[in-house]
Amino acid sequence: RTFELGTMYIADTHVTYKVLRYDEDLVTNFEKFEKSFTYANDKMKDEFSKYLPKIAQKIVTKDHIYLVINKTKDLLSLRDVLDYYKIMDPKHVAWITSRLYNIACYFQYQNIVHNNLDLDSIFISPEFHSVAVLGGWWYTSTNENKFHALPSRTIDNGSYDLLMLKKAKFSYDLDLIKTLGKELLGDITGSKLLLKKDLPIPLIQWLRTNSSNDAKKEYELWYNVVVDKSFGAKKFTVMELTSEMIYSK
Repeated sequence: RTFELGTMYIADTHVTYKVLRYDEDLVTNFEKFEKSFTYANDKMKDEFSKYLPKIAQKIVTKDHIYLVINKTKDLLSLRDVLDYYKIMDPKHVAWITSRLYNIACYFQYQNIVHNNLDLDSIFISPEFHSVAVLGGWWYTSTNENKFHALPSRTIDNGSYDLLMLKKAKFSYDLDLIKTLGKELLGDITGSKLLLKKDLPIPLIQWLRTNSSNDAKKEYELWYNVVVDKSFGAKKFTVMELTSEMIYSK
């Protein structure tokens, strides 16, 4: 199916992005950051390398560039998951948000801002409750450096100062996580969510607020305060969804 820059092909063990040769600079940016990941120790590497892209192959033709990214079968495109459910259970939105905040803490450790956390860049494992950011690295920047490009979704849903400052801030990824949460619940603007009586008020209030510029602080507030007030004691919520269920047609 299509995404903002071209076409993506999803298989059990790979996702392939096809973009025009015209956007070769964005492909180069993807490759640069894919090669840049570092880790403080083996424990960090074992944890976070599973959630980051690994380019298996790059194919260049006359008009297009193909990037083939490794993935495991249990990882499902978040867009396809949302298309399947239409609106997601807030408990599932909560664990996806938690995993994204965890990844955002790693981004802050790396001093990078992804700039494109959306339905097409994110894959989730219902089986293991994990999240991987396999796509979207076309737009990634280092913190406090100028953007070289931004997707329309980030511009439309970003902070008021995004286009004024024209440089990356950690808070922009944190805002995109909240935007994604609202989108999964059925209203990307968040304006109608307070009218839904089945949604926890602390969750909705959190998703509708602006983010700080500190991923660790946001994660701690989210996990220790918002989740507790919204759902009470933490427990594993089974998500019975497989690739066969999504792609059986």
